[in-house]
Amino acid sequence: MNNQRLNESDVTYYNQILTERFGRPIGDSPSTVGVPDEREELTEKKKGPSKKTARKILKGTKTFKDKVKKVSSWAEDPEAMAGWLMKRADYKK
Repeated sequence: MNNQRLNESDVTYYNQILTERFGRPIGDSPSTVGVPDEREELTEKKKGPSKKTARKILKGTKTFKDKVKKVSSWAEDPEAMAGWLMKRADYKK
């Protein structure tokens, strides 16, 4: 097998192709060693309240409407939050 070295014109050509296809040169990568990528930060899940806290929040509510009304003052999506708290607190229905 013959070892061939790339000359500068070949490297420039391949760099140009990569830039056209991917929008930026390889050296301008946003993620470097030790620095988290933006996508990694978005994958972190919020844990939310514990089972005990979820039960305290929903205490005194009978129907789903009551639960929604109780969390509507602070939740972005009250229906989803009420359902999630019910699941977290192990409500059957």
